[in-house]
Amino acid sequence: MCRLARASNKMKKRLRYFLIHILGAKFLTLVPEYLFKLVPLPKFIMIEATNACNLRCPLCPTNTTETRKKGLMDIKNFNKLIDELTGSLKGISFNACGEPTLNPKLFEMIAYASSKGIYTMISTNTTLLEKYISKVFDSGLDMIIVCLDGATKKTHESYRIGSNFDIIVKNIKLLTKEKFRRKNSKLKIQLQFVVMRQNEKEIPKIIKLARKLKVDELNLKTVSLGRTSSLVEKEIKAEKYLPLAKKYRRYQVNDGRLVIKNSTKLCNWIQKSFVYWNGDIGVCCYDFNGDYPVGNVFKNGGFKKIWRSDKYARLRKNILLRRLPLCQNCNATSEYGITIKT
Repeated sequence: MCRLARASNKMKKRLRYFLIHILGAKFLTLVPEYLFKLVPLPKFIMIEATNACNLRCPLCPTNTTETRKKGLMDIKNFNKLIDELTGSLKGISFNACGEPTLNPKLFEMIAYASSKGIYTMISTNTTLLEKYISKVFDSGLDMIIVCLDGATKKTHESYRIGSNFDIIVKNIKLLTKEKFRRKNSKLKIQLQFVVMRQNEKEIPKIIKLARKLKVDELNLKTVSLGRTSSLVEKEIKAEKYLPLAKKYRRYQVNDGRLVIKNSTKLCNWIQKSFVYWNGDIGVCCYDFNGDYPVGNVFKNGGFKKIWRSDKYARLRKNILLRRLPLCQNCNATSEYGITIKT
């Protein structure tokens, strides 16, 4: 029965892929651009609290390939954006470029969004979390992702350059201890471990450490080799960073070329949006440098006006069909990793 069930699920996935990504893609090429103005307001957006970071991770674009001016989102502007989208917006992720806790107003922003019934989550390198432990809980934050890319000090610090393994572990302990103290806290704590060649042997150790730290879950995330890298650069990075275990890879080799596993023909960023710290709207979270500006929500009449514009409608069709040059080097996949309940 198990084999039959697996075979049935496989067939369903193939049929769904064919209907949506093959027939759907062909049909949507015929839909006129102006109809894309009718796409409902996004229920989920990514907001960049800041694009600055205090670490220098080799594969992260923030301090390697990103060329945008560094800055912090102003809380008054943030509140205006939330007021405009209240009622339609269901969730905000602060997992954009940069380290969000470098913005001193971050947890005020989260508290304001939470007061409007909006789900909030952040991803942090956890270096500065000690001074914000109470604010994490008082703000009403729904989910926090704390990052460790090694189960040992040497491994973690070799990639998270500028980080301190002992401080990260201590801060996670403070966080989980406070959650236990508050008893009824809704906060979900996820430990993220990006699986790379230099740390994949430590997976059993990180599972034990996650349980010891009493986080809610552990995410063994697949590594991205970079959106702005050329194919040749990616292949060089693959030799250094791509894990040997295939189940932890988002890439595979086809005819000697490195390609994304389970890449789709249609992109779901038609239903989402990305707001940079200065109010510019980007097409997706891989547009690190703002190469496709749509407008500025703080200067061009607000989010809704830009969302209904001809320019955004045209871009949405191109985003959906993955026609932009940005899309040709995209690392989006269904192979993001494995989540383990602890």
